[in-house]
Amino acid sequence: MEIRLPTSLLQLQAPNTASTTASPVLKVGEVLAATVLERLSQNLVRIALGNTVFRAQTPLPLELGQKLQLEVVRGGNLPLLRPLERPPEATQGRELLLRDALPRQQSLAGLLANLRGLARGDQQSLLRQLPPTVIERVLSAYRTMPRADTLSQAAGLRRAVENSGAFFEQRALPMLRALAQHEPSSASPQRVPNTASPAPAQSAPQPAAPRTETPPGPPVLPSKPDTGPLRASLPARPPSPPPQDTARGETVRAPTQLGADFKLNLLRLLTALSAARESLVPPSEPRTPPGNQGNSEPPNAGTPQAPTRSTPTPTPLAPPPMRTTLPQPQAGAEATLNRFTSLPEAVEQLHQQTRAAVARLELSQLASLPEEGTRDPVWLVELPVRHRAGIDLFQLRIERRQGGRGEDGKEQELWSVSLAFDLEPLGPLHARITLCGERVSTLFWAQRENTVARVQASLEKLQERFDQVGLQVERLACRQGTPPAPHPDPPAALVRETA
Repeated sequence: MEIRLPTSLLQLQAPNTASTTASPVLKVGEVLAATVLERLSQNLVRIALGNTVFRAQTPLPLELGQKLQLEVVRGGNLPLLRPLERPPEATQGRELLLRDALPRQQSLAGLLANLRGLARGDQQSLLRQLPPTVIERVLSAYRTMPRADTLSQAAGLRRAVENSGAFFEQRALPMLRALAQHEPSSASPQRVPNTASPAPAQSAPQPAAPRTETPPGPPVLPSKPDTGPLRASLPARPPSPPPQDTARGETVRAPTQLGADFKLNLLRLLTALSAARESLVPPSEPRTPPGNQGNSEPPNAGTPQAPTRSTPTPTPLAPPPMRTTLPQPQAGAEATLNRFTSLPEAVEQLHQQTRAAVARLELSQLASLPEEGTRDPVWLVELPVRHRAGIDLFQLRIERRQGGRGEDGKEQELWSVSLAFDLEPLGPLHARITLCGERVSTLFWAQRENTVARVQASLEKLQERFDQVGLQVERLACRQGTPPAPHPDPPAALVRETA
């Protein structure tokens, strides 16, 4: 019989024979400092308690070198220890980020529609007024979105997930460390000290080259580029050379793969829009907080008033991406910039939508962080996919957990991918694919009756494709409705009732 430990305990085995000191006597309630020395297998680690090295069986996802505070809950020959919770500061930081991003987040659909409209040159009058930096950032954000025809291959899909923005900071960290070696001063990390002019302040670090580079692999632009009108509006200028380290004679280069990251491109666009937004607001517009304007003149008295920023057009509502919820289908939206008659209003709309998109990406990243005491990782990803008719939005939830033992007696990983999208004429559609070893199951849920029939008619072809790659199909079906929700975890404290 297999005995499974509670997810928050460690069971010590006999101490390592290499230890020269006597095995310590562990008392119930005692708190000990421990360090993870080695991960021997998925559920077995080697830890150091003082001068004694133990093997410990635990389902916790412990990392090499991790420091732990362990409380003894049972002594004897096979002691049980419980890791103490992280200090309050560790969880409060996540809660603060969550509270900040939740009220700002909105669906990406509205922004995507406006980016496509600008990139295709649908708003010529607006294009002639936008600053060149904003135009370039719009084009970069649009053309680096994955194309539908590149996602039919595993390499294209993998690249799209990597560039979704969910892993931006993790991928940028090696680049920042490399740049830091060339940049001992407190200057911006995107340039080395000997560049001709200081880099402007950015809301996120950027690669060394000021232009976004297209990553290697399948071409990003379609065979008949639909970005011609926007590209034509950019001023001609020679490409900026990469920064040089005069002391070593080396060129500091950023990884080209990072230039296609969706979050990076949104942050660059947000920086350009923030600068344009400030430059377009006349100095006469009040900037003081509410309550400090008691001496201001009535709006219609005296001199004509400068136009003030209008309220941006609302973006379609979408539930925030959370660890405890399933992906939600999101229909496309219409471009809204053609509704504005002035440049400040259009820039304000784009700024608000981009800021909301960044907040939504941050929520997905927060929801993907590992929870205390859990071992099963979850990743939440949103993929904007462009094609000739528009941009579709796919929301994914990727999970990995233990799937039991296979025929060879080894532990198998069970991978599950849930996705949701809303495409015409199919309407809202959910799908869940699970893979354990060579066994696969796929379930669909559609809200429209005719879509259910359409998917069911295609299941036989899907069965044949699974057979061709050597997978054993255990379940294949389509139902009407929505899938069941995942088991909820304890929610983070978003509101505190006590002061």
